[in-house]
Amino acid sequence: NNSKSLELIKKEVTIHRRLQLCPTCRWEVDDNGDPRIPLGENSSTNNENVIATSFTNIDDLKFYIKSNLRHFLGRGGCVLFLETILRIHGKNTIARTLKKKRK
Repeated sequence: NNSKSLELIKKEVTIHRRLQLCPTCRWEVDDNGDPRIPLGENSSTNNENVIATSFTNIDDLKFYIKSNLRHFLGRGGCVLFLETILRIHGKNTIARTLKKKRK
């Protein structure tokens, strides 16, 4: 009985921590440290996963945006920004929002 309550407490703590984290995106980098941004339909990186996901504390999102502003404003930045929004909110939420706006 005591071990079950301890297990439940651990699960609650894990869930609470997870709720404080937000998925954020960044470009994968090549061996030279340069971002691997797909260049077009015939790019060899198109079929590879070039966007990496990490998790940022919700309270640090403003800092995340400021520190990645150069990437968001550069080549491929719009894709990176939109992918971050998609991963934060989820495909279903975005689809519902778009459906509401079309009405």
